[in-house]
Amino acid sequence: DDPDSLGEDETGGHIAAPVFRDFMMAALKDAPATAFHTPPGMRLYRVNPATGLAASGGQAIYEGYKPGTEPGTNRHLGLQGPPDETPIRSSAVERPLTRERTGAGVAPASGTGGLY
Repeated sequence: DDPDSLGEDETGGHIAAPVFRDFMMAALKDAPATAFHTPPGMRLYRVNPATGLAASGGQAIYEGYKPGTEPGTNRHLGLQGPPDETPIRSSAVERPLTRERTGAGVAPASGTGGLY
């Protein structure tokens, strides 16, 4: 693995994903299509693709959520629970993203930036 840049404004989703898609289309061309089934314990909800909030007419996409976490509940308020409960805080230690030098070159960014 070479942690070099893919180029300015280039991402894996823009560069690598089409290559993977084309490969998989060729690899699975003779395989029958598999229908998508909602996993147990999940439900599909209509959401606005621009905001991620519950759709109220217009264009909508379906997103999977565990019941009680769908848009329109407190899930979109961050790490807060119901109004009568103490907010939940992550116990993860937030570390800034860093680039560290090694003898073999530059290591990729480390830390999660508080996302996990």
